[in-house]
Amino acid sequence: MVWFVIAFGAGLATGLAHFRTGLAAFGCAGAVALLYRSDGLLIPIAALLGLGHGLVAHDLAGRTCAARLRSGPQTLVVLLRDAGRVGLVSARPVGVSCRGTIAVRWPERPPTSAGKTVTLEGRWLTRPAWAERPDGVFIVRRVLEVRGRPNPAARLRGWVTETAETRFGARAGLIDALVLGRRGAMDAELKDAFARSGLVHLLSISGFHVGLITAWLVLLLRSARVPRVRAIVIGAATSAAYVGFLGWPAPATRAAALGLLLALGIARQRAVQPTALLLVTCLIVLLVDPWAISDLGAWLSAAALWGATTFTRWSDRAVGTHPGIRTLFASIGATLAAAPITAYALGTVALAGIVLNFVGIPMAALAVPGILLTLLFSPVAPAVADAMAGGTGLVLAGLEQVALLGSRIPGGSLTVEPSPWALGFWLALLGVGCFVVTSGTRIELAIRRSALAFAASSWLWVTLFQFRIQHEGRGELTLFFLRVGQGDAAALRTPGGRWLLLDAGPVSDRSDAGARTVAPFLLRHGARNLQGLVVSHAHADHLGGVPSVLRRLPAAGVLEPAVPVPDSLY
Repeated sequence: MVWFVIAFGAGLATGLAHFRTGLAAFGCAGAVALLYRSDGLLIPIAALLGLGHGLVAHDLAGRTCAARLRSGPQTLVVLLRDAGRVGLVSARPVGVSCRGTIAVRWPERPPTSAGKTVTLEGRWLTRPAWAERPDGVFIVRRVLEVRGRPNPAARLRGWVTETAETRFGARAGLIDALVLGRRGAMDAELKDAFARSGLVHLLSISGFHVGLITAWLVLLLRSARVPRVRAIVIGAATSAAYVGFLGWPAPATRAAALGLLLALGIARQRAVQPTALLLVTCLIVLLVDPWAISDLGAWLSAAALWGATTFTRWSDRAVGTHPGIRTLFASIGATLAAAPITAYALGTVALAGIVLNFVGIPMAALAVPGILLTLLFSPVAPAVADAMAGGTGLVLAGLEQVALLGSRIPGGSLTVEPSPWALGFWLALLGVGCFVVTSGTRIELAIRRSALAFAASSWLWVTLFQFRIQHEGRGELTLFFLRVGQGDAAALRTPGGRWLLLDAGPVSDRSDAGARTVAPFLLRHGARNLQGLVVSHAHADHLGGVPSVLRRLPAAGVLEPAVPVPDSLY
């Protein structure tokens, strides 16, 4: 199963990206597999199936709404899937012959219920995506008309958002993230705090949420004397229905499939292999949504679950099954497994989560059912809902404080430059971790291996990174132009080692050049503060990354033209 899914995924990526060189590689790999494995024929078959699936998906992508909309100003009629609030919402164009939904950046206007048909005036902006997949966002300037009656599913989604605003007030954005998986309305600083503290997985509707809902349902059903197997099946099916209500996001779809297959295995009294089960669920997601192979959340969810289960299986045998021990090794495994992905894609590795999960996970385990109970009691028992909201609000406030304090732990979040070097370093560290917890390894041998690996990685870090930091451009005036895409960012280092920054690149819903490129570059080159920061003008592609840079490196002074522009970011 491992080789089948890997070959299928490689073929799928090749088909989506139209990477012709990959066809020759598949031919060579298939020939080698046929020579050295009795089941080697499965590998080229899986690769060809993935290749065909990817080619079909690439062709269908040209028929989506993101591909059919023309770039520039226009008037668009859409059916809102989410309640129209400030932030990013999902909508389906009406009157356009296309498939799928688009992202809509809602303005600061009166809210509109989910499921309404809305006429919008604004601008469609295309943005690059992997394998030339059409993508973009519609920036709303003005809401012209609102009409129509929402369908039941849309009314329910809108009711959840409105009830959360009524019951939880300023924390409605956090409720949207925890229940509906939407982070567009959350405060940017709070989102950054969750990411830097290693607790961002609590905001993603993935395996944690699906498993949590299933566990609570099983507990309630068992309390009502429902047989164990039946309770597990009902819990898994209910969680799958909840994921369907959310629109089948890739990480949650994988978790729902895993829950259903695990429940089936328990019902049929099968000994389930965790790695094989995880790969089967990943294959199901790729069959349903082939573009999920480029979904960062899906990769992080699968990698973290694999790391957690791998390290926990070892700790159960070598250390013990105490809940604290299991949580510690699950956090270590999940962090190590996700580190190569976050380092390469986001430029950060949040080590603080290893410790903060001991506090954050129990708090989220109480907050999520508290939110759901508040929503359930709101229409029938408002007084009970108010009491539940009050208690849950205290838990949510505590969770926010844990994230904010955790984001300030020195060294808790490592900032690196997203590059193949960072990917290779953390992959090597993950390989060492897997070597340490090899099946059958005793705790004494694991400790010795860990000490040796720590020493080796420390010397590797000094050799590859610190040497270049200390000797690159010493005693010379050095000018760096940073690759930030659309926009500008330039850094100037004086002969005395002081730093000036001119602009900090753009910011968008998906990427922040200040957090992703500029700040990691400066920190990697030894900068700990800025002597000055110059903003050439107030356009978003020059100004966007400035807040993220200033959060990480204080500046002695900031110089900008002070010319007002009609842009809220300025």
